[in-house]
Amino acid sequence: MSYLLNIAEHLQDSGVGIYTGRAKDIFVYQMPDRVSEGILLKDAPLGTPIDHELPGFFSTEFYAIVRATEHAKGEATANAMSTALTINESGVYGGLTVNFIRPRISPMVFPVSDGDFIELLVIYDINFCI
Repeated sequence: MSYLLNIAEHLQDSGVGIYTGRAKDIFVYQMPDRVSEGILLKDAPLGTPIDHELPGFFSTEFYAIVRATEHAKGEATANAMSTALTINESGVYGGLTVNFIRPRISPMVFPVSDGDFIELLVIYDINFCI
């Protein structure tokens, strides 16, 4: 189950970035070191819990990391991403049936990255069904 692929598609549909093709700047699971500006979507460290009483329904968290060359640009991208990913109405987003997606924290800045870029983390809570 790779619901993050659907989240990436929704971000692209919302105009936040590009998930497909050579110019892509939205990545799932891994972002190459050479990328100076982009968004990385990652699962929660312990994965997606399974509730055997509610098959097909999932509540979990995921991480979105924005990399940028300048703080202001990274913050603007993180804010645009949070706007696109704040969903409080059930519907199909990027092909995924979502009940809600909500940012848990405002963008948190990492002081140093390997590539000497700025990186910002936003943690999201999500409830979806398949």
